[in-house]
Amino acid sequence: MSRRKSQPRKTTRRRTSSSAARASSTIRWASSISNTSRLAKDLGGKKPATWDDLLDPAWKQKLILPDPIKTGGGYIFIATQIFRFNRDEAKAMDYMKKLHANILSYGPTSPGVITSVSNGEAAGAPNWSHDILTEKA
Repeated sequence: MSRRKSQPRKTTRRRTSSSAARASSTIRWASSISNTSRLAKDLGGKKPATWDDLLDPAWKQKLILPDPIKTGGGYIFIATQIFRFNRDEAKAMDYMKKLHANILSYGPTSPGVITSVSNGEAAGAPNWSHDILTEKA
C-alpha cells in the first residue's frame, strides 16, 4: 500500500500597510456624537462631516471633549489628530488650540460626555464609537 503525500495548501496573505491599519483603527474608534435637537436649534441642522468642521465658529461653546488627561477617549482624540496630520504633533496641537475655542467643557469621563450631549447640555462631542452606539441603543 502506498501512501499519498499531501500537497501543501496555497494560501494568500492579505497585506495592509501599517498606516492603513492605523487609519482603519482610528476611524473605527474615534467618532463624534451630536444632539439632533441642539443641531437644529443652534446650527441649522448642519452635522459635522470632518474633524475640521468642528473648528467652525458656529460650534463655539457647543462642544464637550472628554478630558485628554483623565480619559482614554480624550487621549485617543488627540492621537487621532496626530495621525491625521501625518504624525506632525505641531499641526495636531495647533488644531487642538483652535478647537479649544469651541469647547464648552472637558468631561471627566467619556461616557459622561456622551450623556451630556444626549441630555442637550452640548451640541456635540468627539468620543468612542462603541460607547456612542451603546448610548443610542
